[in-house]
Amino acid sequence: MMDKYREKILFLRLIPDEIYSGLDFSEFAIPDETVNRLRTELENTLNSYVMAYIYDKTKPHQTTKNQLCSIIRCAELSDREKDILQNLEKAAKQSGVSFAVYAKPLEFFNLH
Repeated sequence: MMDKYREKILFLRLIPDEIYSGLDFSEFAIPDETVNRLRTELENTLNSYVMAYIYDKTKPHQTTKNQLCSIIRCAELSDREKDILQNLEKAAKQSGVSFAVYAKPLEFFNLH
């Protein structure tokens, strides 16, 4: 059975189940239709994978070994691409969502 994150954010299906099941989902956001449209637009424009995260400026982000950013490589963005990300992310943050951009194809590391 497909879980709620993989149902909306298709690139998560590329992560092997044994790795995916061990991830920390606490900061993942399930994007509504508008935010998912922005996320998909970013994926297409940046030729990368884009993850939706819960945006809470009062809570500092702490990376742990069970988070997505600790197992797959982030995309390297040009200044122009960073501007595109920031502009679309402004709209997403109104819905309490921020984005992270990952390399395409996925590159896994730190899996031990």
